[in-house]
Formats: sequence, structure tokens, C-alpha cells
Amino acid sequence: MQVEQKEIDGKKIPWVADDDYTHLIGKLRLQLTGVFEPFNKYGLDVFIPGAKDAIIKLCEDFALCTRGLDHAIDLAHVKTQTTFRDG
Repeated sequence: MQVEQKEIDGKKIPWVADDDYTHLIGKLRLQLTGVFEPFNKYGLDVFIPGAKDAIIKLCEDFALCTRGLDHAIDLAHVKTQTTFRDG
């Protein structure tokens, strides 16, 4: 895995190359699919893709905070939607 230094808000932080990042996000999505599997039994499967996107966004925000950046951990990007449904 390639890790480079990227400057954000005047701080240099370790940053994974785009190809590696895409691979890691794919692995995270697969694991979240397993976590949400029980929800399929109750007809909540339409909410799973949106919920996974929100969780991944929160994970990204959290990772930036743990690297010392003053970054909000919130779902402001989701609050404009009435549900987690796609489309």
C-alpha cells in the first residue's frame, strides 16, 4: 500500500493512494453488507445502501480527526434527505 504525505489545513498527514483507498473502501463496504444482512429479513433493505454511505462518511471524518485535523464528525450531508434511500 502506498502512503504519501498530504497537506490539509496546513498539516501534513499520511494519505493512502487513490487505488489503495478504493480497495479499502470496497473492503469496508463488504463488511458493512454483512453487518446489515439481518435487516433484509425485515424489509429494510432499501435503506442499507444509504446507511452504508453515511457510515463510510462518518468513518472518513473520524479518520481525519484522529490525524489531528479540526474536522466535524456529523451527517449534515444526509439531513437534507428524508430517508437513507437511494434516488
